[in-house]
Amino acid sequence: WGYTVRDFSNTENVYEGTNSIKLTNNVLLDPVTLSLHNGGWNEGLDLYRSSCSNLEFAIYGVDKKLKLYAGLGNDYEGIFPFREVFYGDIPPNQWTLVRIPMSQLNPAKKVVNQFYIVDKNPENKENPPTIIYIDNIRFAMQESAP
Repeated sequence: WGYTVRDFSNTENVYEGTNSIKLTNNVLLDPVTLSLHNGGWNEGLDLYRSSCSNLEFAIYGVDKKLKLYAGLGNDYEGIFPFREVFYGDIPPNQWTLVRIPMSQLNPAKKVVNQFYIVDKNPENKENPPTIIYIDNIRFAMQESAP
């Protein structure tokens, strides 16, 4: 999707474990994006299970504030996306834990085989390069109260 260079073996900046995903975009007017797909196109493999309540990940923007959007899709049914959600502004140079309720991303509980995140900060699109690190992506259960 776009001109974003994706490094899935990055070790430079990691939230947890030994690797993270590094996204770099040097192209004017092109947003930094990450799109992940489960299985082949039109296979309808389900990433989402009804027991999952959140999409969660850690994100780090280098030197720039991000305007983070996320969405889910299903190429089998031709739905791109179900709904795109604006998460909010992500401050630069620190890891931010993102938790987006599935009730916002997929209120109809449709089959999901793709998810994406994108930085839509217009200042970043006009002033490349933009570098983002993503780590610990998961569909998660709601944490229970202590």
